[in-house]
Amino acid sequence: MTEQENVGAAVNLEAATTDDLIKELRSRGLVVSAWNIEDVRPILGDDEEFAERLEDMSGEEVNDLCEAVLLHPDNKLEDILAERGNTHLADFWSMYGKDVVSEWDAERAAPKA
Repeated sequence: MTEQENVGAAVNLEAATTDDLIKELRSRGLVVSAWNIEDVRPILGDDEEFAERLEDMSGEEVNDLCEAVLLHPDNKLEDILAERGNTHLADFWSMYGKDVVSEWDAERAAPKA
């Protein structure tokens, strides 16, 4: 099934991969970014104050910590990402808004086949 054919199709959440979910959300007009444990590990490893401790941790402990970084309810990660996302959207509009409107106007003015 092509991505276009998938638009509007029901998604089986239990069988869906991360890529399937992101494609589905994008097909509905959402801009989507997602992070997982693999994205957190290098950040922890690059932290000079924490890197040595990380070396002494088991793989399971590292996974648990990475999950805590992403899921801890008090860290407000989603609020930070949403705020920055809104800033990026405003930056995009200030840089490209006129181009987007020009293209949109041209598409609307073009004769329909």
